[in-house]
Amino acid sequence: MANNGWVYDEIDGGSKQEFDHPGEIVLRRAMAVHCLHTTEGTSWPGYKGGASAPHFTIDPIKRQTRQHLPITEGARALRYRGRQTNTMGVAQYEIIGRASQMQDLPQSGIEYIAHVLGVVGKHTEIPAKSSVTFYPVGDAYGTHAKSRLPYAAFAQYRGILGHQHVPDNPHWDPGEFPIDKLVEAMTGETAPVKPTTEPHPTHPAKRPMVKVDGYWGENFTGALEEDFGHTVTGVVSSQSEYWEDDNPGLTSGWDWVRSGVVRGSRVFRKVQIWAGMPEDEQDGVGGPDSFGALQRKLRDLGYYTGPIDGEIWTESPTIKDFQRAHNDGKVK
Repeated sequence: MANNGWVYDEIDGGSKQEFDHPGEIVLRRAMAVHCLHTTEGTSWPGYKGGASAPHFTIDPIKRQTRQHLPITEGARALRYRGRQTNTMGVAQYEIIGRASQMQDLPQSGIEYIAHVLGVVGKHTEIPAKSSVTFYPVGDAYGTHAKSRLPYAAFAQYRGILGHQHVPDNPHWDPGEFPIDKLVEAMTGETAPVKPTTEPHPTHPAKRPMVKVDGYWGENFTGALEEDFGHTVTGVVSSQSEYWEDDNPGLTSGWDWVRSGVVRGSRVFRKVQIWAGMPEDEQDGVGGPDSFGALQRKLRDLGYYTGPIDGEIWTESPTIKDFQRAHNDGKVK
């Protein structure tokens, strides 16, 4: 392959941004899949120094693309539990934007994404087609979501899909992505009309029970949004990156941003209200004061017996008790 898997110079607005990363992820099959993610933000992510980097980050509005890894090796943007989906011939693309807004991408943005995928397709055997449905959050978040492919089907899939289709991953991005328009832009062929099906619910029909594992990720955020009567997104938006490393129990769906642009999250503000924080401190931003208030609330309810330290560690007792309180119907 030309340029040893680096193709950014063939992409309009393309550039190279290579991270220091611990070794190469060896592919177990040739490139067969274009996998679309969304960054859940509006700026270029740092991917924890490259530890969770895709092959490409695409800004479809500014028509710019950064290539982080050669397409001759696996990327790092897929989670896995027991099976390494990053090795399965998946070219990975993070699109700057939010999953909840992908259905509104302008045609120019769709055409730019098609251009990027077309360049990669020229150097691989990934076909410009898709046979999966891109679902809204109610049918796409969680490891057992309707959108998720069985592992055997994923291992044989060829074409375009989203993070929401990858097994062992809870993410729901890129939402209701306009896949037919993308395929048409890549091939010049209009997609056939799909048969009408029943509408997908915005929320699950019942309040979801969550696994008590001590990690606050997308599934638990979605469950809390259900508790508080919000549209389910699975995202705790606009949180200060200052607290990210101190709270490793906060995992997928936490939108870490620079301190100067923090706006806070509506669902986290509801958590602050539920925890009994003073009104002038209900800013929707996580930190030691908020997590300490959460610990005190859980202690008062008879769940938490640990120290009031305002920290969320891996397999966090605080989060385990918060998850138990949710499952018991105490969070509302």
